[in-house]
Amino acid sequence: MSDLSLFPDENRNATNKIVQIQRSAKQQSKEHQAFNKLIKRIDNVQGKIDSETEKLEALLVLYNKEVFPKVQELGKLKVHLCHLLDEKRNKINLSKKQNEKLDAVIIDLLDDAFAVVEPDEVTKNLFNRYTGGDFDAESKEEEEDLKQAFSEMFYERFGLKLDPSLLEGNPDFSKIEEELKNQINEKDSNKRPKKKTKKQAEREALERQKEDLKKKSLRSIYLSLAKLLHPDTEQDEDLRLEKEEIMKKVTTAYDNKDMMELLKIEMQWVKTHEQSLHKTDVNTLTAYVELLKDQLKQLEFELDMVYSNPKYAEVMEYQKANDLIASYALMKEANDYASTNKTMAGFITSIEQSEVPTTPIKKCIEFYYTPEDDFLDPMW
Repeated sequence: MSDLSLFPDENRNATNKIVQIQRSAKQQSKEHQAFNKLIKRIDNVQGKIDSETEKLEALLVLYNKEVFPKVQELGKLKVHLCHLLDEKRNKINLSKKQNEKLDAVIIDLLDDAFAVVEPDEVTKNLFNRYTGGDFDAESKEEEEDLKQAFSEMFYERFGLKLDPSLLEGNPDFSKIEEELKNQINEKDSNKRPKKKTKKQAEREALERQKEDLKKKSLRSIYLSLAKLLHPDTEQDEDLRLEKEEIMKKVTTAYDNKDMMELLKIEMQWVKTHEQSLHKTDVNTLTAYVELLKDQLKQLEFELDMVYSNPKYAEVMEYQKANDLIASYALMKEANDYASTNKTMAGFITSIEQSEVPTTPIKKCIEFYYTPEDDFLDPMW
């Protein structure tokens, strides 16, 4: 990509202030260099947001298609097996130790199943009978704990307080992101101490200039782009069609008072049509640099949000793997679940088909009973 440079052109009208590429690095001021670096960083971060989101979305589609149906099937099999074990245990003789282990197996299997299967009242009652608890109350408490833990994780990572109520039901992650961005902006605005140093005063003056630029230059940039990109002035048919599409975006951004989007469109045009561009003065460029810093900060936050989004929790472990390896790992995970389901379905069939299912139930206990503090205990 060519270097982006901005130089004043005093012969241009203020409404035609726009960015121009110059290839001579020797003529670049520190403002031009900062501008160029920010554009590259913004491109890199935006590209990473797009590529990482696209990758995680593709993996999530694959997970939902190949893995999750088998996860749900396993949950249903666990519930079925637990009801069957509860029903058949009275038809066989088990030792006290075996009965205790069977209790633990039923509780563990139900607890696992509830992560992916919504239990009916009969299954809730079965769980309550074995645990001596209240499923609905415990679920509510667990949900509150999870929301609180998620909120605390955000505070530890970003120093931002996320209202746990935003996580209820099916969370709207765009609202969550907006809330966190508002907190960042509020946090930044409260950083300045009451007694201002010269640097702080200069920084605040630049902030005011930046805000003025947002208000005053919105129309100026729009008019510049509108004049530059107006399709009626273009003889080349392909370029005219391209300008028509870009002008639709420019008009939408202007109507929405979206300064950043106008700048983004402006920068994109800079990179692809350098011969058509004019220039702005250094003071305005300095304020543009500050606006681009804001944009970069927002994009970096959005990238963090991609990696923190619970939506991708099931595939996040594959984020550092390339697409082929990640897809292979997910297909292996699907096959592993299919094998697990087949094993459990086999236990269910054996118990159902045995009039006195002592052997299959004991094998089931042996297979599924694995408490952390009792790995080496003999089964009987």
